[in-house]
Amino acid sequence: MKVLLVEDDASLRKSLVQVLSLKGVSVVEASSYIVAKDIIQDSFDGVVLTDICMEGKDGFDVLAFCQKIDPDLPVIFMTGHAEIPLAVRALRAGVYDFLEKPCHPDILLKAVRLANERRTLTVRNRVLEQKIRQTDPAARDFPGPSAAITKFRDDLRKLSALPVNIHIWGEEGIGKRLAAGCTTDLRASASQTKTMDLRHISSDELTAVSQAKDLNYLIIQNVADGSTEVHRDLLNLLSKHPNMQIVTTATTSLVDLTDKILPQGLYHRYNFVELLIPPLRDRPEDILGIFRTLLQGQSAALNIPVPIVSDAVLAKTSALPWLGNMSELRQWAQQIILDLHNRDQTPLELSLSKRMEAFEKKVLLGSLLRHKGVTTKVADELRLPLKTLYDRLARHNLKSSAYRDT
Repeated sequence: MKVLLVEDDASLRKSLVQVLSLKGVSVVEASSYIVAKDIIQDSFDGVVLTDICMEGKDGFDVLAFCQKIDPDLPVIFMTGHAEIPLAVRALRAGVYDFLEKPCHPDILLKAVRLANERRTLTVRNRVLEQKIRQTDPAARDFPGPSAAITKFRDDLRKLSALPVNIHIWGEEGIGKRLAAGCTTDLRASASQTKTMDLRHISSDELTAVSQAKDLNYLIIQNVADGSTEVHRDLLNLLSKHPNMQIVTTATTSLVDLTDKILPQGLYHRYNFVELLIPPLRDRPEDILGIFRTLLQGQSAALNIPVPIVSDAVLAKTSALPWLGNMSELRQWAQQIILDLHNRDQTPLELSLSKRMEAFEKKVLLGSLLRHKGVTTKVADELRLPLKTLYDRLARHNLKSSAYRDT
């Protein structure tokens, strides 16, 4: 069992730590809201036990922060002023349990145990859901809660399981190539698969492909961009493999392809089912989740901590139309990771105060990396009071938890 104990009374905090530790509970101590919020993450595998009445921000602020980070994180309140209105307010706010101080050890331990059991079940379910997503190519490659992308995932799974030819289309940068590759992951029968891009293939290469044996699955990217000669050779290839299943991608719908771009009759001769990938601007509720996933993935690839993103950046990310879709959003995530998005001024153009701020941030960042986000060690190195250090970190939008285990 694990508990984050938030208590500003040092002697009481020590006493509670002793009681819990003797019963095998791992306790993380925090003397205030500002210390606690640096520890609370959605991956925290324990529960929060907090006093209500504290100097500065109180237990209700701790609860609100926990709910913002992870609504499923159990929070237990302790108070020496157990009036009924306060208990009612706490329960309405979403607290897991409400204990009166001084609390009998058995009652405290029972509350902590039950809350930890609930937290363990939540974390376990999340791990299972993550494994399911990893084994589901549609959910892995096209995440998001919107109705539009949910329907697309359902259609992609359904069509990939059927012996039909599929035409996937959508705007530039939306993930057509990813969707085509996803169909091979979803189809157990796609053992001999060939992928070709008509923008970059020659007639000789098409001829070589047509001579392949046991070719049963063909992905044709950018099908509208091939020359007349390439389209003719493509039809010859398909005639030599009449039982082959086909997936094509383009920025154009079936109607336009059939009537205007491919007069040779590719889509008249072979029955295709059309599948449109909805653009990002039509599903704004998906954008921030995708953005965070891109930040995590690119940070891992660069072997650097995931950046702490300001509310201003999140607001801008939500508001932009993303006409370039995933490609544009991916570039934006990389700019945020490399801190390039707000560099409108060169260092020589910055004022003295701005240069000093930049230097201070660099010093703080270096110390956080050296000490793996342990703020007590950072404060010792920089000879700062812990509260002053937290103020400086907040000023520069640095969160020590982002640098743990780095």
